[in-house]
Amino acid sequence: MNSVDDTGKVWIPGKMSPGYAVRVGDKVYVPGKEEDQTVEAGWNEGFVYFDLHDTEKKWRVARRFNMELEPTTPASLFNGFEQTKHCDMLVVDFEKGEFEEFECQDEEYNQHAVVGMNSIQFWEFADFKS
Repeated sequence: MNSVDDTGKVWIPGKMSPGYAVRVGDKVYVPGKEEDQTVEAGWNEGFVYFDLHDTEKKWRVARRFNMELEPTTPASLFNGFEQTKHCDMLVVDFEKGEFEEFECQDEEYNQHAVVGMNSIQFWEFADFKS
C-alpha cells in the first residue's frame, strides 16, 4: 500500500463546511469523512482506499475509488495541505457515488471484531485486495 501525497480540507460550493480530502498524483479525492471519524487512506494498483471509522457508533466503512475516475466537482483547497499549492480545482467527490463500499456496523461490527483490525486487514476483510 502506497501513501497518499498530501491531505487537507477542501471547500465545495454549497457545503456547510470544508471536507477532508487527499491528493494522489494530480487528483484530489473527497471520501466523505464525518467529524468524529478517524480515516486512513492509501493507494495501490489503480485504486485509492479509505477506511472511515467511528468507534463510538461502532461503525466502519471501506471505500475504494478507481484512480481512472475524472474529477468533476468544483472545489477550493482550504487548509492542511502542505505539499499542494492552494488553488481552485475539480475533485473526485464521494457524493457522486462512483466508488465501491463495504460497511460494517452494530452486530457485524462486534461479531467480526473489526475494531481491532488495521486498515489493510479491514480492506482485505471487505474483499478489497490491497
